[in-house]
Formats: sequence, C-alpha cells, structure tokens
Amino acid sequence: MKMEKIIKINNDTSFYYHGESEVNIPEGFTSIPDDAFSGCVYLEKITLPGSVVNIGNNAFKNCFKLNKVIISEGTKIIGDNAFENCVSLKDIVLPDSIDEIGKEAFSNCINIKRIKMPKTMTTIKKSCFSSCYSLEDIQIPTGLDRIPDSSFYGCTSLKEITIPYDVSIIEMFAFSDCYSLEDINLSDTVHFIGRSAFSHCKSLKEIIIPRNVSDIEDSVFKDCISLSKITILGNIRFIETSAFENCRSLETIDLSNILRVIKPFAFKNCQSLKKIEIPSSVEYIGAEAFMNCYHIQNIVIPGSVEGIRLKTFYNCFSLKEVTIKDGVKELGFEAFCNCSSLENISLPNTLEHFSINTFVYCGSLEYVIIPSSVKIIKKNTFVKCNSLKRVYITKTRCEENSFDEWTDIIKA
Repeated sequence: MKMEKIIKINNDTSFYYHGESEVNIPEGFTSIPDDAFSGCVYLEKITLPGSVVNIGNNAFKNCFKLNKVIISEGTKIIGDNAFENCVSLKDIVLPDSIDEIGKEAFSNCINIKRIKMPKTMTTIKKSCFSSCYSLEDIQIPTGLDRIPDSSFYGCTSLKEITIPYDVSIIEMFAFSDCYSLEDINLSDTVHFIGRSAFSHCKSLKEIIIPRNVSDIEDSVFKDCISLSKITILGNIRFIETSAFENCRSLETIDLSNILRVIKPFAFKNCQSLKKIEIPSSVEYIGAEAFMNCYHIQNIVIPGSVEGIRLKTFYNCFSLKEVTIKDGVKELGFEAFCNCSSLENISLPNTLEHFSINTFVYCGSLEYVIIPSSVKIIKKNTFVKCNSLKRVYITKTRCEENSFDEWTDIIKA
C-alpha cells in the first residue's frame, strides 16, 4: 500500500500526495513544510516552482528513490536534513537565488556526484554534504566566509578542492576522511584551520599553509599518509597534539622562528622525516612528539626547552647525534629509548634529572659525560647500551643497575 499524505502549505492550502513517483508543486506555494515528504519511499522526481522560498527541515529526508530534484529560481533556503539519506540522488543544480543550505541537508546522499552551488551563496551549515561518498566535483561559493564543521566529512571520492578568497575559517573535520583528496588550494585569507580538518586525507601529497595561520590545531593532518611536503608561509606559534601524527611520507618541514610549543604526538610515526630543526624559541616539546621518526639523524634541543618528556624520541633508530643546550633541566622516561644508532650525546650543564630508562637500548653509545648538576642517576637509565664502555661523572650518585656491568664509571 502506497503512502498518502496531506501536506498543509500556506496554512490554508493543502497538497495531497498519494504515493506518486513524480510530483510537481503548483506555482504560488511559498514553502515546503518541515517533514512534508519525509519517508516518501516511492517519490522519484520533485519539481519546485520559483514561488517556493523555503524548503523545510527534513522535507525530503529518507526519500530513498528520489533521483531528480528541480529547484527553480526564487528558492532561498534549504533546511536542515532536507535531503538527508536520498541515496538515489546523483546530481543537483541549485539556482542562483539559494542563499543558505542547512545542516546535514544532503548528508549521506551516497550516490550524488556533482552539486552546483551559486557563487553568491553566503551560508552552508554543519555536515551539509557529509558522507556523500560519490561526490567528485564541487565548487565552493565565493560568498562564504567559513567552511563549517564536517561540511565534507567522508566525501571519499572528492579529489580536488579550492578554498575561495573570502573564506577565513575552516572548522573542525571539514574535509576529514576525504580519502581521494589530492589537491587543496587554500586562499591567503584563511587564518584558522580547525581540529582534524584534513585528517585521514590519505591521498594528499602537498599542502601550503597560508601566512595568516598561527596555530596548527589538534590532528589537522593526522593520518595523511601520502603527505610528503608542507610549506608554511607564516609564523606558527603552536603545533598541537597529533597535528602530523602518522604522516609517514613526510620528509622535511621548516618550523617558524617564533614557534613556542610542540604538543604530544605532534610528529609521531613520521617515519620518513629526515631533518627537523627545532627553533630556539621553542619552550615545550610534548611526550612522544617524535616517537618512531625512524630517519632523523641528528637533533639539537635548544636551551629554551626546560625538559624532554617521556618517549619524545623513542625508536628514532637512525638518530646518531644529540646536542642538548644549556637550559634543559630534565630528560624524561624513555626519552631516547631504543635509539640504536645514537653515538654522541652532549648533555647540558643545567641538567638536573634523568628519569628511568632514559637511554635504554642505545646500543651504539660508547661514552657519556654526566654534568655535575645531575645529583643522581636512577636505575636502568643506561642499561642495554651494549657499546657503552665509559661514563664520566663528578659528584653524581648512581643507583644500583643504572648501567650495565661492563660499563666503567670514571669519577673526575
């Protein structure tokens, strides 16, 4: 039995739907009410006249067979969830009169390939095109000032996107999980890129971060496994948690000379990263920030950093030389654990504290000079360092099992 609906339009006027596959709304109707055709599973084509100014919330939600939508010039607003789950819809052309698309308006339209939006449109809302898996081509209107939260989340067929000039904000998850996205062109007006905005964009190879962006937010490029080149045009102050985690093709990145903070996991598992220079402006490097960066060969820690946190350089197998400048006071738990190629480390005269296991499994380390500022070396700090023959200390006290039994401790 086909669905029948009485749809009240303009308060005193009703439209009777008897389960037809094709519907033409008569001229003179000014709106499609909320939930009007929601769940009309036999509806395949809808034509809306120019007199319809507003398409209400959920108006055509769950119309699973709907494959053709004609919206005439005059319509201004497409409401929240208006076409959500219209899984048969393949393309849609929006008239120039459209000014706003509501949240999740086309969410989960899994077969839609193209959407033409008017250039002058000023508002799209959260998740408006999320999970449009087949979407290949979309032009961002020049009238927008922001790309909202999750707007194109999970658009796995989208290959290229250009952010127009007036856009200044890209909100969190805006393009997350766009697995096929290869090219992103960001305008110079962009000054904020939100958390996870481009995370899991597995095909992205290169990105230019505009000069007005000052912070790299949490997980912005996390799991961009093909990303090999990043150009930062401006002065970045903060690199937040997991910003580039698992960017395993990234080979180099130039950090700004006003960078202050590198948060935990920022470059974790960047397995191809060969070179990174930490500016003297950096005050904080978080836990596991460079963990599993297999190809870094040398590192200089500026004195502006008070301490190296736990596992910061854990498993940096190719790391051969480490210079830690005066000012650094603490080396954290397993900070350089399993840096098996580490041959030379220069410790600062300001160093006060080693945590346990700091240099465990540093098998190429032959000697260490412990500065007099260190009062105690805790157990297991230098164990499993198979080549470590000599340790030079002055007043430092060593706990039991601080070193392997074959290591000579030479007191000055």
